[in-house]
Amino acid sequence: MHELLADPPVSIWAGPEDGQIDDLTDDHAYYASRASRRIADSLVRWLDLPAGLRWLDVACLSGAVAGAVLTGAGPAEVHAVEPTSKFARHARGQVVRPSARHSPTRGVALPFGDGRFDVVVTGVLEGFVPESSCAVSELVRVASTPGVVAAYLSLPGPDGPLRAGEQRDLLRAMTGLWTNAGLHGVVAEALTVPAPARRGRAGDDASDTGGRLFVVRGIRVAQIRRNGSTE
Repeated sequence: MHELLADPPVSIWAGPEDGQIDDLTDDHAYYASRASRRIADSLVRWLDLPAGLRWLDVACLSGAVAGAVLTGAGPAEVHAVEPTSKFARHARGQVVRPSARHSPTRGVALPFGDGRFDVVVTGVLEGFVPESSCAVSELVRVASTPGVVAAYLSLPGPDGPLRAGEQRDLLRAMTGLWTNAGLHGVVAEALTVPAPARRGRAGDDASDTGGRLFVVRGIRVAQIRRNGSTE
């Protein structure tokens, strides 16, 4: 665990959307809500980045990644954006000392300037939101040079609901999406999310046997122009 910096700035930005995330199945939504902190801890450990960085968590849902960064990554600052106001309110209750912000933007646009963050993380991936290539380009826009852009997708079950071939296809799709966005050193892996450490206590579900976490990261090493070319 990195040394924690004293009171790094923290904010959670709420978007104007009031809708539900209808693309997720009930099983996936239940798993994600129960296992979100274990997912976040696994992601932060996998990234294994130094302390003192500026982090942005896009589509933060419960705020678990922002919380894991605060407690385990020694950030200089942490900010999170959640387009659905219901989840943003929940995230503010889970993360220590966040200031509440409102983003007037809709869709994939982020309320930050170019190159604002050293690390940009999202749980939004191809197949779960429309215009995913546009969403990735927006993540890259707000990343510094150099900066890390990462994404994750969690699925329930020790082997996940996908067959081995489908898992390989997903990792190839994630790699292609990041490479096509102009990122370098792209790595995609499937990780195992552990089951709860203490089984059988009040509130634990015996069916929670952990899950699979599909992750991808890349490095922004050059300024990317609007037409996709680099400087």
